[in-house]
Amino acid sequence: AAREAEPAEVSESELLERAMSAWRAGEVDAAAGWLERHRRAFPAPAYAAEAEALHTLVRCARNADPAAGARFLRAHPRHPFGALVRSACAP
Repeated sequence: AAREAEPAEVSESELLERAMSAWRAGEVDAAAGWLERHRRAFPAPAYAAEAEALHTLVRCARNADPAAGARFLRAHPRHPFGALVRSACAP
């Protein structure tokens, strides 16, 4: 897949938006790449719960961690991404 040109500095929200867009497009490896870049660039993220939700979605898409969704929902029971995590990680 062609890589988009990237500005030298990308905001935290932009990295998470790119990860979400990739995940929604079924590009799980690309989503994981954006999340890794986010982790390196923002070691103390302002959007920690959102990043955790996206990591959870990637793990569920890869069938890498069957309990990831339940853990996220326990930790963040009222998070806006809860319904998405619940549906994406359903057994």
